[in-house]
Amino acid sequence: MPAGAEDVGTGRAEAPRHGDVTRLQVRVDPGTGIIRDARFKAFGCSFAIASADLVADRVTGRALASALEVTADEVGAALELPAAKWYCAELAYDALRAAVADYETKRDAQIET
Repeated sequence: MPAGAEDVGTGRAEAPRHGDVTRLQVRVDPGTGIIRDARFKAFGCSFAIASADLVADRVTGRALASALEVTADEVGAALELPAAKWYCAELAYDALRAAVADYETKRDAQIET
């Protein structure tokens, strides 16, 4: 998805200590506020990739307002992540939170103009 598109929010999160990076994008229908598509690129271990995939899957079709109800704890539990890999679920959630914030910033800028 083009990061600059008005209906796309892009978020990025890193775990430098572990070398993992997740980029998550959401495409929101501006008329309904529904996330129509979510995509990710994750670099790192398989747990980081699985966490990003699960977050993208869980938010697609949801209202933007409820997207952050998909928590890191929910993702970690669903994937049965070992304690040492719990940060992967947090990484995916942080990328989601950043994507939602990016979209909301763009939306608010449109309203002001």
